[in-house]
Amino acid sequence: MRLKTLGARHLWPTGTFGQHTRAATLAKRKSELVEKLERLLNAYLAGTVDDDAFKAKTAQLKADTARVTEEEIDAESDMAPSWGKTMLAVFAWSQKAAKI
Repeated sequence: MRLKTLGARHLWPTGTFGQHTRAATLAKRKSELVEKLERLLNAYLAGTVDDDAFKAKTAQLKADTARVTEEEIDAESDMAPSWGKTMLAVFAWSQKAAKI
């Protein structure tokens, strides 16, 4: 007989794992865009990419980076409504624990 395990998901308020995953995905995407910009610059400096293509692609990558940065800011501000209550409960508990 196998017992069902809950894992760590039951410890967090609704939505936090999704938010963490979203934030991690956005951070990875941003790092990929920065790497693309660096490779594009290196190719331009090496003479492999012409000026017009470099300017167009750079503008596109910078716009994508700015969009991802905005999404990161939005992801950080998305807090589950239950977080406030949970944080207050933990604070109250810690104050009681100090008196014991």
